[in-house]
Amino acid sequence: ITLTGTTVTVGKVVGETHALTITGNAQLGAAGGSDTISGLTTLEVSGTTALDVASVTSSGAQTYTGAVTLGQAAVLTGAGIKFVSTLDGANTLTITDTATTTFGGAVGGANALTSLLVNGGGSTRINGGAVTTDGTQTYSNAVELGAATTLTGSVVSFLNSVLGGSGASTFALDIVGDAVLGDATGYGSENMSLGFLLKTFARVFKRPRCAIPITK
Repeated sequence: ITLTGTTVTVGKVVGETHALTITGNAQLGAAGGSDTISGLTTLEVSGTTALDVASVTSSGAQTYTGAVTLGQAAVLTGAGIKFVSTLDGANTLTITDTATTTFGGAVGGANALTSLLVNGGGSTRINGGAVTTDGTQTYSNAVELGAATTLTGSVVSFLNSVLGGSGASTFALDIVGDAVLGDATGYGSENMSLGFLLKTFARVFKRPRCAIPITK
């Protein structure tokens, strides 16, 4: 299904295993409401997105090409969730992704998120250079940096591996806030490979029995 317009507004959507493409800007849900979008195979928005739904669930990819504004706490579930541009909004975002979550632009640059959790067994790629939250950031899956990156939050937790690029293209990671490196069990195979690790204004908490070599 393709919906085309200057701004396409939808409330509750039950996809019944269909793809939804919005050509134009999207208003998903009503501000302050409890709408949900579910049952989609894929979701693609070509313009900006005002995300005012409690959740978006797809079996496949979700692609938000324009800037995204998070109007309320939301849960996104899919297989390949991609923010091509910026992501802002003083609310909590939870992403459950079985493939790769991609942040193509800065997150929280204009309006910091309350908190961010990325999990689901896939991986996370941070290309936009910065993620800013007032509260916690938690990356349960493997993280790869596509640019020099600053993560700002009360506590930034990496519960899996962190790769700062590869070959000659390695990138710096700057954590502004407390940092947790490694999962709570201490039995993972976490490692960090970065061009340079700079930690400011905070403490680093390394989980017991986790071997997390940091290479420059």
